[in-house]
Amino acid sequence: MPKRVWNLFLIAISLMIMWHGYKSLKGNILFFKLDGVTQSKIIEWQVVETKKRLGYQLLGTYQFLFNDKVYQGQSNLNERSYHNAFAAFAEKDRQDLKSATIYFNTNHPEQNSLIKEFPWKSSIYTFLLVCVLIYFCSISHYVGTKYEGR
Repeated sequence: MPKRVWNLFLIAISLMIMWHGYKSLKGNILFFKLDGVTQSKIIEWQVVETKKRLGYQLLGTYQFLFNDKVYQGQSNLNERSYHNAFAAFAEKDRQDLKSATIYFNTNHPEQNSLIKEFPWKSSIYTFLLVCVLIYFCSISHYVGTKYEGR
């Protein structure tokens, strides 16, 4: 394989590492920032169309009390996207959505969410891509030193 193609291949892997690493880092920061937990009453549920127009999501508006101050927030019920508005309304009716667990940042309670999930997928992808890059770099080094004179 020509050296230029090999270098492009390694650059492509590096770009994938940067993309998944960014998503993983962003998700980890959000996960560890939301260190407070409280129960809250949901004020209102709305069904909103996703940004990419691929479906609908349930958006909840809620209030919670922290340090004798009331904070208000808006968050998706889950990361799931529904194919149509009727499916989202059916999910709302199926679950008991009068109260919910709110995760919030104790230093800045205005940063809050109904969802707190560790970004396993992007973290594992980043780890595996780093392993693949190390593997191919070591092969490149091995082949370069073993067959240098030929």
